[in-house]
Amino acid sequence: MNIFKEDLLKNKYFLLLVMLFVLVTGILYLRNYNSVKIECELYAKELSQKLSVVMDGGGLVSRSRLDKITPSGIQDCIRKGGP
Repeated sequence: MNIFKEDLLKNKYFLLLVMLFVLVTGILYLRNYNSVKIECELYAKELSQKLSVVMDGGGLVSRSRLDKITPSGIQDCIRKGGP
């Protein structure tokens, strides 16, 4: 059986490899980007950006102090189970 002479979409081995690749890629994506930690990090980043825009006008909070607040906020968010 010569795989390269046949149409690849009719070849069951090629389709099996493509389905396996898609399945593994989907599982890795969901594991890496659909976790509580990632959601909390994105939430903290978004919140810090909003706060820095609001606070820069009045000069109440410096950027370095805001960056120090963020890790503890992420840990609290993870303990709660999400934003």
